[in-house]
Amino acid sequence: MKDRISLPLILLLVPFYTAQLTGQTVGASTDLAEMKKLIVELGEQNRRMHELYDLRFQRLEEQINSRTVETLKAQGLADAREERIQQLELELEKLRTEQQGELERLEAEQARSAARLSEEVQKGREQIAPIIHNPRITMFGNLLGRTDDRPVISPEGDRVDDTFTLRAGEFELRGAIDPFADGFLTIPFEAETPNGPLAGDIEEGYLELKRLPFLERPPLGLKLKLGKYRPDIGKNNRIHFHDLMWTTRPLPVAKFLGTEGLGESAEGGFQAIGLNADFLLPFGSSNTSVRMVAGYAATSNLAVTAGFGRRPALYFHPSLYQNVAAEHSFELGGSYLRGTASEPAGGSAYMYAVDLAYNWLPGRRGLWRSFVE
Repeated sequence: MKDRISLPLILLLVPFYTAQLTGQTVGASTDLAEMKKLIVELGEQNRRMHELYDLRFQRLEEQINSRTVETLKAQGLADAREERIQQLELELEKLRTEQQGELERLEAEQARSAARLSEEVQKGREQIAPIIHNPRITMFGNLLGRTDDRPVISPEGDRVDDTFTLRAGEFELRGAIDPFADGFLTIPFEAETPNGPLAGDIEEGYLELKRLPFLERPPLGLKLKLGKYRPDIGKNNRIHFHDLMWTTRPLPVAKFLGTEGLGESAEGGFQAIGLNADFLLPFGSSNTSVRMVAGYAATSNLAVTAGFGRRPALYFHPSLYQNVAAEHSFELGGSYLRGTASEPAGGSAYMYAVDLAYNWLPGRRGLWRSFVE
């Protein structure tokens, strides 16, 4: 403010001394009126210059003030940004602390759960250990009911129309002998005639080796059966009487495998006594597998070997399993058997068979359905 006051005074004195010098040059002839006129003109110039400088000082102050505001705003934004960064760093540190605490809590909970699970497993072992080798025992019944519009006589000469018949009852015993082998025993009580008595027999009784003791893993998933069993000749022969999808065995099974002429109350198929090998061939893919069953055994009651089933027979049953879609699959198999046809003639009996099983899982249902031919 001091500089603004001194500047007009200096400017006023400069014209004044200039006027004096000019007056001395012009001489005494200049009168008072001209001097007054000159003074008025100089004053007007001084006023205009004063207004011009005031305007310039005003604009300069405005520029200074505006730049000061912008500087303050920029400084404020920088301070706000720095404060926000510090706040985010504090929040991040807080989240890290909370996360670490949650992680430690979960690890402690996992350790407690593992300890509880270990205790439950140990308790289960202690409870199961005394009975681990006890066989699982199941029982099945086979009750047949029928209604007819005329009298029906069985091949044995008995009336079988409009009646109920308990055709069979069966006990199954399964148990683990050791980590390498399981035992299986089936004892059915069957009536060979509709009104006949129930008689007991051993339908299957065998030892199944799941793994050889000297091998860590069985080659090709090999499983061995030793004893009396129902071999894989087609699909139907493996099915027990109470698991049939029909009331009687299909005619080809009864004709070529056994029990033809014994009536619909008799069990069908045949059992072999010997050795059976079941393994997977190294073919196929994730949706395809090839299985082979081979055996050498006495054919017992096999129909095509007549009364000479005591002699061992050789049989094979390769099968192809193909998964077509998520709900559809099929299994195609073939069977070959060579046995003794007649003891006096010393000839051989051959049997060939083809089987097909189609499986599907209907949508929104959890039970497989199948068509077996």
